[in-house]
Amino acid sequence: MFSVMNLSKKTKREIFFILLFVGAAPLVYLNFFGSGGLLTLREHRADLLELEREHHELRGEVEQLREKLKRLDDDPRETERIAREEYNLARPGDIIINLPEKK
Repeated sequence: MFSVMNLSKKTKREIFFILLFVGAAPLVYLNFFGSGGLLTLREHRADLLELEREHHELRGEVEQLREKLKRLDDDPRETERIAREEYNLARPGDIIINLPEKK
């Protein structure tokens, strides 16, 4: 039978490091490639940066829409301009002349 007591210190140390490596290898693998590993973390950080950029753009768009809404609430001429330009509405008594579009 094999006895640990009969091994030299050097051999015991080598066996210890081999067992340490074999035991640590799966942990290192999981830290890099597992579901919560560093590679996944890098992907999530890239996704987060993209979402933050998109969020910033959308906040700017929301601010522009709020300003437009405020102009529509405060200025009846702005409402009239949009009604005339976008919806082809006219006041009573206006004469509408449709010109042919340029080709």
